[in-house]
Amino acid sequence: MQRFVIRSVFYCMIAVMTFSFVSCNFLKKSSTLHPFAKVVNGKRVYGYINNSGQEIIPAKYEMAYHFKDGLARIKINNAYGFINANDDLIGDKLFRFADDFSEGLALFEMNERFGFLNTSVEIAIKAKYRNARSFSEGKAAVRDKETWMFIDKNDNKLFDLDYGNPWSLRIGDFKEGYAIIGNDTDFNFFDTQGKRVFNTMYPTFGAGSSGFSEGLAAVNIDKKFGYINTEGKVVINPQFDYALPFVNGFAPVRINNLWGFIKNDGTVVIEPKYLSVGQFHQKMAHVTADNKFGYIDTRGRLVIPAEYDLAGDFLDGIANVKKGSKDMYINPMNVIVWQN
Repeated sequence: MQRFVIRSVFYCMIAVMTFSFVSCNFLKKSSTLHPFAKVVNGKRVYGYINNSGQEIIPAKYEMAYHFKDGLARIKINNAYGFINANDDLIGDKLFRFADDFSEGLALFEMNERFGFLNTSVEIAIKAKYRNARSFSEGKAAVRDKETWMFIDKNDNKLFDLDYGNPWSLRIGDFKEGYAIIGNDTDFNFFDTQGKRVFNTMYPTFGAGSSGFSEGLAAVNIDKKFGYINTEGKVVINPQFDYALPFVNGFAPVRINNLWGFIKNDGTVVIEPKYLSVGQFHQKMAHVTADNKFGYIDTRGRLVIPAEYDLAGDFLDGIANVKKGSKDMYINPMNVIVWQN
């Protein structure tokens, strides 16, 4: 079951270039490394830079993803493996598919079955499931034959998901104690015991697929989006055409095809006027104005001009942007620290 992506925020457009990990070797200069791409011998390959723009791990991988739990997923010879901060390949196997680490375990596929690896890249849960999702809050959804269920990190079954046709079942991760689960028409929130809560059905997965964030979840009620709290009470009335989760105190909302931001009391703090927006990270969010990307601060001021063709979130002081054929990283002063 693939993760659900909100197209308007444009996360998928820059996902490969916005990842990080903690490196023991560079803590004094930077605690984060960032993937970069360049063309070598006619092929696009990936490596890692630090915050100063120094190329720490040379560009040689077919793909490079973010570091989690001290390891980064990379692609070699059309297969996936994991490296550490010293660019050492961990374990003695590559996999046709592997996901990033989440809570110390990484989803992998072998012989058309799914299991989980530990941070030594050893098999922690055998590849026996027909489908699976990554762990969140100590639980992972897996499908055995025709039944979806949640398991714990010791592969103990917690509860079955008896919620209609398993082929059309859509499953969200547990967030703040609840997961949103449903079929093609109706969705509900489930607690950690596998019980439906709130006694309310919502007609679209949509924004609610992200579940709770900062105590609130976006829901669709009568074709308008509002927010409920963890008791199921509507605390921000349905009034938006679309709504996304709260991150760092702000949530993007759409009105008349334009995006702005609200605070957790429902107050509109940045008027909807952008074609797309990202979430606020390090007090800056990328926005689209005049078909170009720039950055605003939490007061809605355009602090980096809309001059880029793509833009990612700020992470540990730099953000990945693209202008024409140039991939770049910039700092909050819009100074280029690296470019290909």
